Parts: sequence; structure tokens; C-alpha cells
Amino acid sequence: MNEEIERLGIVIAMINRKGGTGKSTTCLNAALYAHKQGYKVLIVDADPQLSSALAISMRIAEFGIDSSPEIIQQTMNLRTYVNKNRTNYDYIFIDNQGADSNVTRQAIGVADVAYVTYGNSGLDIAQLSHSVEMIMRSKDGENKGLISLFLPTMVVKQRTAVNRESRAAVEATIQQALFDLGYEETPEELDMHLMQSEISFNVNYTKMDMGISVFEFPKKKTKKKESKDEEKIEPVHEFRNLLAETVAIINKSNDKEVA
Repeated sequence: MNEEIERLGIVIAMINRKGGTGKSTTCLNAALYAHKQGYKVLIVDADPQLSSALAISMRIAEFGIDSSPEIIQQTMNLRTYVNKNRTNYDYIFIDNQGADSNVTRQAIGVADVAYVTYGNSGLDIAQLSHSVEMIMRSKDGENKGLISLFLPTMVVKQRTAVNRESRAAVEATIQQALFDLGYEETPEELDMHLMQSEISFNVNYTKMDMGISVFEFPKKKTKKKESKDEEKIEPVHEFRNLLAETVAIINKSNDKEVA
């Protein structure tokens, strides 16, 4: 990166009113991957539970891994803080609580991209309608250019048919939620996209609770077949693909706006 070029960082907010959908682990792993690629990265922990801040602190204190993105705990004046600092970073990740709170609304209001993380359970998918409502409230207000990316997490790669059915259910849920809110446009016309990228089950449940990212924890050989299958999944590739797809969607959206 050329330090003399003024940055206009991509601001990514992790959202879902439901807890346990992989917001913090996905946020941390994506931020750590971007950091390892040489980008200047900031994590804004806007969750009162401080999951991201604690994980970063633990990786430094317990494992001596001091190569980390910058992180700040910020719940007051979040929008102002991010706008003031976005030219200093390539990526700003905002980790949010599982609630439709004032802080979450500020995060969505200042973000370029909202990652809506969800699992394959029927409850996770049904509750995506709340995220659609939160997104459209912001798009109809102060953040008309918001791009929302629905990201499947905790995906079991061997369950191909189940995952295919889940994706169809997500598409139907988003479309129905928009219809119920009175919108006639398609999700794509409203910059809502179901991502091709997926985060695997074994990636979300690694050792992030100890502060180690999926790129750093030691791999142990085991005789269990399930573990051998899981080892075939390359977590680095997943997060590389995630950021690459995100940037591609942003560029395509900007081209559409210019045209």
C-alpha cells in the first residue's frame, strides 16, 4: 500500500438482531486476514459484551501475538468517530451486538457494506426479515448507498442439498420481507445480495474464544473422519474469497450508480 495516497476505507458493519450467527468471529477473522495482507485495518467494537476487544487482548496477553489490527471500543458517537477516521484505514470493521439498538442503527447508517450473517437453521433464516427492515430504514434515510450482503456462516460443506435449500429459503425470505414493507424492487435492485462466499462451521468454531484466528491455531492430526473432512477446508481461501467478492460487488454497484 502507498502510504502517501489518502485512503477512503471500506466500512463494514456486522449486523443481525439474532445472536449466535457468527458476527464477532467472522468480523475478527476477516479483519485479521486483511491485516495479514498488509492493509491498514481498524476494528470498532460496538458490542457492550466487547467480544472482539477481549479476543484481541487475549491473543496478545496469552499467546504473544502482537501483530493485530487496531481496535477501539466505541458506542458513543459511533457515526461521528467512523466518519472522522475512515480516511486513515483501508478497512473499518464494526462489530455490533445482536439487537436493533441506537448503536447498531448508527453503524448501519455509516457503513458502506452490511454483512448480515446467518446460520442454516429455520430460526436464523426467518429472523432475516428483521435485518431487511433495519437495512431499508437506513437506505430510506441517511444511507441510500448502503450495500447489504447476506453471508451464510456455520456451513457444513458435506450438506450440499440442505445448504441449497437454505439459500433458496433466504432468497424467499428477503423478497417476502421487502414485499411486506411495500417495496416492488428486487433485492438486487436495492443492493441486497446473497453472497456466494460461505464461512464454514469449523471456521466459526475454532479458537477465537482464546483470541487466536483461524490462520494461527496449531492443527492437530486426528483419526476421526469428521476432522479429516474439516481439514480439507482452507479458511484462508474463505476469507480471501469473502473480501474479493465484497470489493467486486462494491465496484459493480458504483459502476451502476455512475451509469
